[in-house]
Amino acid sequence: MEAESPKVFGNVTGDWKALQESVYKNWLNTQLIKVPEAERELAKKTAKTGSLLELIADGLTIPFVLSYVLIPEKANQLRINRNTTALNNRLNRVNNLNAALQYLKNFGEVNLVNIGAEDLADGNYVACMALIWALISKFQGINNTDRETLIKKINEILQAADVPNLPPIRNISSSTWKDGRVLV
Repeated sequence: MEAESPKVFGNVTGDWKALQESVYKNWLNTQLIKVPEAERELAKKTAKTGSLLELIADGLTIPFVLSYVLIPEKANQLRINRNTTALNNRLNRVNNLNAALQYLKNFGEVNLVNIGAEDLADGNYVACMALIWALISKFQGINNTDRETLIKKINEILQAADVPNLPPIRNISSSTWKDGRVLV
């Protein structure tokens, strides 16, 4: 049995899951840059490899991004354990992530269906991707006018990139997003 060759999307070769993870990790790191350096250093100590799933599971990155960047006006109401030694314990990471999810529900008004702290702490791929997507879609502030402009811009870029067999994007939830080619 022959191994399947990697898919080619425009000038990017690879797996769509890896591409999605890369895009989401870049977004999260862009937010993390805005967190005070001392807090960023704590998060680096707990995320051993720096993979997206580890950044989310570490119990610090998500709470820090929420409290310092996305919803800073209520930061004093997010109580987490900052002891990196204690965060080697899964229960402490789960507690921090529970606090962050509750904070997000209360002040970010984000609907987190089927996203639990335990899944995040265990690095569950689907839960982690769903959380980052919920954060991006909520805090990047895309309204209807922005959506139309975004769709128009995406179609211009896709047309210029000459991605094979890709129909034009008609809406944000279009089925053309499913295979990852649009994320190139």
